[in-house]
Amino acid sequence: MIEKFEQYNSEYIVSLHGRNFHQFPITSYYRSPHNGFRCLGNVNKDTIVHFGGTGVMMFHTDLLKFSYEDILEPNMADIWVAKFANTINVKIMCLNHLDNFLGYQSEVGNETIFDNHKFNDSIQTNLTNSIYVR
Repeated sequence: MIEKFEQYNSEYIVSLHGRNFHQFPITSYYRSPHNGFRCLGNVNKDTIVHFGGTGVMMFHTDLLKFSYEDILEPNMADIWVAKFANTINVKIMCLNHLDNFLGYQSEVGNETIFDNHKFNDSIQTNLTNSIYVR
């Protein structure tokens, strides 16, 4: 990841997971049409994304600075980082990788934020629309 970060002149946030919505405004953060780039799947080429997965993300604090006090709702780090990056016009790059590059940490469990919010995502949806709908 460091090599890729440097390849892009340290000007992008890099991640191994991301999503691009087909259009804005969206009706649901989890269910609106989008292209998904899974950290546990193949990503065939480096792709600029609207949202990067923060659990598999890297950036230098010279590029992006924010205070955790600016995060007003929990379990939405991907959206908050996208908001902060968008404010200063920093792009998020989802990096090319094979599906066996990462795996679940079994000791953490398999229940995800998606599992807990996929049918109750109005807060995520509203924040997303506040970033990309002007």
